[in-house]
Amino acid sequence: PFILRRNLCAINRAVIYTNEFSVNKNKTVYHDENFLVFLKQIYCKKTEECYDWVFATNVEEIALGNIIITYKKRWRIETGFRIQDEATIKCKSKDLQTRYILFLFTQLLQADWMCFYKEEVSFKKFIIELDAFAQRITA
Repeated sequence: PFILRRNLCAINRAVIYTNEFSVNKNKTVYHDENFLVFLKQIYCKKTEECYDWVFATNVEEIALGNIIITYKKRWRIETGFRIQDEATIKCKSKDLQTRYILFLFTQLLQADWMCFYKEEVSFKKFIIELDAFAQRITA
């Protein structure tokens, strides 16, 4: 695979720019850099189409052959956490037992999805369908 090492390079359909920047916070100036990776017309076997990709990263060495797979996995993890947060039952009770039971219920929902439905449906869709089912049986 192609590797980026702190410079501008163009390899086949990939261009990588180093972006240097400064941030002022509490009267202190922080200097840093990140990398902007542009991939043009990358073929996807699953959809049999070509896509353009843009990534902003602070990783100094990037394996261009694996960057799409790596970032898709990262996005999936981040999206999973966000959806899990959305599925958390919100409660303003200060009673520790109530909060703990609601937390356990949320964890049971996720465990149920992981054991029985993960291959069939996303967690978000599972929660939406579960809510629709609950609405139907309680109406």
